[in-house]
Amino acid sequence: MFGLGEIDGAGVPHTGPYAVVGYQTTGFTPVRDRIVSLAVLHTDAEGRVQGRYATHLAPGQASIPAHLESEAGQILQAPSFARSAPHLLKLLEGRVVVTHHAEFLEQFLDAQLMEAGILAASLPALCTFQIGRTTFPTRNHRLSTLARHVESPVVTGRSALEDAYATAAVLPGILLRHGDRLVYPCEAAGTPAAVVLQSAGRPPAADAPGLDPWLARLFAHSSGLARELNDTRVARFVDILVPMLLQGRIVVDEVRELTKLMVAAGYSAGELRQIQERLLETLRRAAFEHKRISARGLHHLRATATSVGVPTYFDDLIPEKPPPAPAPGSGSFSRPVRKPLPPAPPAHLPRCGHCLEIGHYTSQCPRRERGPVRAISPI
Repeated sequence: MFGLGEIDGAGVPHTGPYAVVGYQTTGFTPVRDRIVSLAVLHTDAEGRVQGRYATHLAPGQASIPAHLESEAGQILQAPSFARSAPHLLKLLEGRVVVTHHAEFLEQFLDAQLMEAGILAASLPALCTFQIGRTTFPTRNHRLSTLARHVESPVVTGRSALEDAYATAAVLPGILLRHGDRLVYPCEAAGTPAAVVLQSAGRPPAADAPGLDPWLARLFAHSSGLARELNDTRVARFVDILVPMLLQGRIVVDEVRELTKLMVAAGYSAGELRQIQERLLETLRRAAFEHKRISARGLHHLRATATSVGVPTYFDDLIPEKPPPAPAPGSGSFSRPVRKPLPPAPPAHLPRCGHCLEIGHYTSQCPRRERGPVRAISPI
């Protein structure tokens, strides 16, 4: 379905608008799994967003995975793909499709269009994962990393619409860098449809509580995996896995369900464990480059390792000890110090009951008249 664009190749240039697509699926096997969420952003020739469309799609016989349970009610009540496909294809006419992991999306669209009995024309497409590797000087080219590089506030991995906005944020940088050097094996058939879309508005706010900025920065500075570059399903798996691990809590159940989907797609448990351990190792190397790991950072690293089933992976890391407190009276107020103890109270002294002076008892008072003791005569 897609004819992927390339740089300085033989093909047709494109100077028209683009259709940026974000998506979510129930798994990694196109024959069995289904697209359950799709978002399309219309942009102009420079990549500026002009309108948006987002919809959920019924999964049919496919089950909804754990990481999409928050949208389960909307998904189950959504129209089928066969019913929505004509309108969706209309939104792509006359435009180059822009998406992250275009080959992965193409496999699902081909399978579901065939199931619906719809024959679609070939569409030119731009894969931000592939072209991003020659555009942005980042350690890896996951969607979350590219969005962070272009300073997009959108958090990826939570919805198709947010992924579409993150991809749209990356598009202007690609067009500015390569421009007319981008060519496609086919033309954008038809003319851009005059479909009234919802106003582009503002991108979804990055209001995800629990996302740890330090850990997000660490993932962005970690190197990519070799399997990501050569296997579309593994790249998509890691793109979904990383946002899960950034939630600031242990997500063993969510990761286990995601791993089961990869097992159903034909990957062995050993292969997946190797992918997860390689990901943890890239985090370790990125952490050592920071030279200082706080206790909070170490807590998040160990939560990440626990989430992927290797809880002891970072046990060899020891947080740096805090600097000693300055001595009392040193004049440093960089951290609170204990005040010196107050002086001890004076010892108890006697008080004269005759002259009321302190220092002696009444029997020793010099002002008291002394004389013979007289007996009291009875009355």
